[in-house]
Amino acid sequence: MPRDNPFSMVDRLPADQHPRRMPTEEEFWQVFHTAQGQDKILLKTALHTAARKNELYSLHWSDIDFAGQKIRLGTRKRSGGGMEYDWIPMTQEIYQDLLMHHQTLEGMRSDIVFSNQEGG
Repeated sequence: MPRDNPFSMVDRLPADQHPRRMPTEEEFWQVFHTAQGQDKILLKTALHTAARKNELYSLHWSDIDFAGQKIRLGTRKRSGGGMEYDWIPMTQEIYQDLLMHHQTLEGMRSDIVFSNQEGG
């Protein structure tokens, strides 16, 4: 096995770096007030937990502890890149919304909390 990286002599291709645009607080509330159903619950959960988008979309019902009123969020954004989890306390408002959402979806086959319209 070579000790030196054979690609170290190759120039990197230029990459356009564009800063991500974050919606303003006013824009967030405009979207929030027009959202309905699971979309509104998703936005409220993001607001109350500071969860990243991928953390919310990969959330399973097994990550929701209704008895303990907490949510388990997983991330790879730590050293080593392995999956790490944290339990985040739920506000009473999120607890009520997620409980209602869970009851609405009861009987469906998916364990995913926030699924898309195609069922995944």
